[in-house]
Amino acid sequence: MTTSGVSGYASIVNLGGLLCLLLLFSCQSEQVRQRPNNILSPDSMVLVLTDMTLAEAMKGLGQSGEIAKIEQTESFYLGIWEEYGISRNQFESSYSWYQEDLEGLAGLYEGVSKRIKILEDKANAESKREKDRLKNLEREDSTAAP
Repeated sequence: MTTSGVSGYASIVNLGGLLCLLLLFSCQSEQVRQRPNNILSPDSMVLVLTDMTLAEAMKGLGQSGEIAKIEQTESFYLGIWEEYGISRNQFESSYSWYQEDLEGLAGLYEGVSKRIKILEDKANAESKREKDRLKNLEREDSTAAP
């Protein structure tokens, strides 16, 4: 066998090895990122983000001026973080960590959207019950009057 034949086999072996490595790495499942202990769980993030989204929606109700709105929102956020027993730094670290995985972040906001829909449905049902109660009171008053 000539040296060119040996080097030809070496090239084929190297190419075969490279193909095997590519197949090995392409067949591995995606690695799941491990959430560090200081990062809020997805469920906790959904709760916090839902409340923060509602705070944003309430911003400016009853106050005018940009500075007042900013102060009101900041006050809402501080109250939300206190309610969940977290600090601003822990929230910001958690949010930054989730931003590294756009699918995960999208999942959080999907959870927020679902939670807001549930809260909206609950509020609408309570509003309907209250309207029905008031109608019943009006009927009772109209039938009791001489």
